[in-house]
Amino acid sequence: MARSTRPAKKPKVPHQRREGGTLIPEAMDAALLARGLSTRDLARIAKVDVATVGAARKGRRVSRHTVLKIVAALDLVPVSPAIAQLVGLRIEQNGGATKKRRKKVA
Repeated sequence: MARSTRPAKKPKVPHQRREGGTLIPEAMDAALLARGLSTRDLARIAKVDVATVGAARKGRRVSRHTVLKIVAALDLVPVSPAIAQLVGLRIEQNGGATKKRRKKVA
């Protein structure tokens, strides 16, 4: 009988989820629109792949590092007040914008 030369099995290590998160697709779309940016523009400014920004826009999980790069890139581009008003963003004193909350109708 020949002895198997198969390598020993590695011990199972529990899966550790990397740090990261998802961005709210509607908020990302509004932020891009208010700044007049496309997905490609944001990817270039944030120095990440276009597919990564596309995934983030669809609400898929991205790394913490990528989230920080996207947010920093959005902070570099000023918000157009006219467009922000049209898409329902409230402009803050520091030049950023936040999404207006709609009142629930009973």
